[in-house]
Amino acid sequence: MRWGRGLRTLSPPRILLLGFAGFLVYAFPGYMSTDSAQQLVEARTFVFSDGHPPIMAAEWGVLDRIVSGPILMLLLQGTLFLGGLYVLLGRVLSPRAAAWAAIGVLLFPPVLTPMAVIWKDSQMAAFLVAGTAAMVHPRLRIRLVGLGLLGVACALRHNAFAAVVPLVFFLFEWKPGLRWWKRTAILAAVAIVTVAATFGLTRALAVEHVKLTPAFADITGVLAFTHDRTDEDLRDVLRGTSLVVKTGIQARARVLFALRGGWRVTQGEDRLFDYPKSPEEWEALSRAWKELVLGDPGAYLGAHWDRFAELLGVSEDQPRASVWNLFLEVRERMATIDHDASHSRAQAWIGRQLAWLSDHTPLFRPYVYALIALALLVSCCRDRLTAGLLTSGLLYQLSFFPVSAEPDYRYSHWMIACVCLATVILFVQRRRERLA
Repeated sequence: MRWGRGLRTLSPPRILLLGFAGFLVYAFPGYMSTDSAQQLVEARTFVFSDGHPPIMAAEWGVLDRIVSGPILMLLLQGTLFLGGLYVLLGRVLSPRAAAWAAIGVLLFPPVLTPMAVIWKDSQMAAFLVAGTAAMVHPRLRIRLVGLGLLGVACALRHNAFAAVVPLVFFLFEWKPGLRWWKRTAILAAVAIVTVAATFGLTRALAVEHVKLTPAFADITGVLAFTHDRTDEDLRDVLRGTSLVVKTGIQARARVLFALRGGWRVTQGEDRLFDYPKSPEEWEALSRAWKELVLGDPGAYLGAHWDRFAELLGVSEDQPRASVWNLFLEVRERMATIDHDASHSRAQAWIGRQLAWLSDHTPLFRPYVYALIALALLVSCCRDRLTAGLLTSGLLYQLSFFPVSAEPDYRYSHWMIACVCLATVILFVQRRRERLA
């Protein structure tokens, strides 16, 4: 057929543009949640807090002054992600094949859905892929640019360091042929400088500082999983804290844990605590956290595993928001940020198909990709690129265990993207070995 012959003769740039156009058919002008809207407000006022990554708000502030709304952020993260995929796949494929494979990874539903949303997770994935692609370049100056891109990724999420360290360890070379101890020393220095620069940048940009702590979630989890305890006992343990409930404390904690949503612990009529307002309340909260966690480490680990199992999709419940295709979580806020958008027929149809895949297939279950990653590391992985990608994805996923993260699908996005990319590379490598 004529269109088939046309596709076979397309140049790599046109293939990439075609695939990116397909991405925009679903994603334009960029989906947003409440987190996205809060960052857009900070971007427009240029008053940044560290409750969300200030570097993302600063970046959005610049782009929003060029074209208002999420569209340029969507174009940025989509371009960095697709371009990085193309470069990395070009190491094992011809340019045309690499272009087709790159858009295949981008449009693969479990990878596509978070990349269509203006989230720090999506931005982080874009900078990680672009930084990895730059870090394997033969020129040192390009490799250093790659480190800079990975540094930006670190500033976009508090636990992105877990994803960056394996990539730097396996892939970065100051000079080829260095002895192992020199290479290790350079990598350690690079890691320290990257972390210091990340914290320094965040500190410099943030005007309003938000004290984030896992103590509320941990206390609620321990109370939910520990043995039955009396109100008198718990009032003593939680003395001096901003505890709201004086009776039925453990029952309230168990209800809040079952309902999910960490915000419920300190917000709403059924909250367990008020947010601390004084250093004394913060000190009491820290003391109570230590007493409860160290007093029953089994309950602590049980609560964290319960959350982590749900994040992996091991439990009956699907991780939350695996297909997020809302232009804003609360539509009434559209007017407050001067943004209005509605779904095209194509977007509505694609969204329904993606939701069906999420609900009726294991395609969006992160544990599937974790198992694939482990199997590939053990049986197939023989090169530094795939080892770095797979280790990066797995360590990043594991970094959510100690913080008892809410079971949002987007937190597994980086691991899934790494597994998809590494699988394609390993498949091509093994196929070439068999044909040789």
